Amino acid sequence: MDEVNIVACMASKILNNKIKTIARVSNPDYIDRPVDERETVGMNAMVCPELSLASEINLILSIPEAINVEKFVGGKIKMMEFKVGEHNKLVGKKTG
Repeated sequence: MDEVNIVACMASKILNNKIKTIARVSNPDYIDRPVDERETVGMNAMVCPELSLASEINLILSIPEAINVEKFVGGKIKMMEFKVGEHNKLVGKKTG
């Protein structure tokens, strides 16, 4: 199925170079990270849902106290959300 998705993207790009193409692939022979740009082979990107899920699970398990974690700048910056209990010493403190 990966090959069909790749060939369909490449053929679509040949027919109309202005469109954006994204192939869904799972085989590690084709992709080794969740999202990969592949302009040189005739598609804009390849996406691997399984690797995306594994990456998200790893992020969640690496910081179990966090409610939510968002990555920016290719993972170099992480913004984390935590629940602060009512008895926490930070409650009621002002910043600045």
